[in-house]
Amino acid sequence: MLVGIDGDTHAERLVRHASRVAQRRHLPWSAVHVDDGQTLDEQSRARLQSAQQLAERLGGEAVSLRAGEVARTLVQHAIERRASVVLVGQSRRHWRRRVFGGGVAARLLREGHGLEISVLDDSEELPDQPPRARPARE
Repeated sequence: MLVGIDGDTHAERLVRHASRVAQRRHLPWSAVHVDDGQTLDEQSRARLQSAQQLAERLGGEAVSLRAGEVARTLVQHAIERRASVVLVGQSRRHWRRRVFGGGVAARLLREGHGLEISVLDDSEELPDQPPRARPARE
């Protein structure tokens, strides 16, 4: 299983969710960051590094790849690693991008033939509730 992470505020939450899913399904997993050339600010870099360290502490592998297209790179890496599941987060803040099909999750759904693509809503959850995976909608 692969979980795509970046330096956003929900990266650690996504890593924790991926760890739980991988444990329940007895899957090896990797937290994958695709560097698409966009410069991350200091806070984003620190959050990304923290999420990668958390992944390793929770039994996953932290992987960084450099490529221009995030979704295509995640799909290619999943195929190379023989991963059957790709998990990503999706923010409600970027609804325009989602509506017009430009988000990573939308592109994964289009390009990830043969892969199980799970999209975790990045909206805030109550602290005592575990995050819930929500089905992707077309």
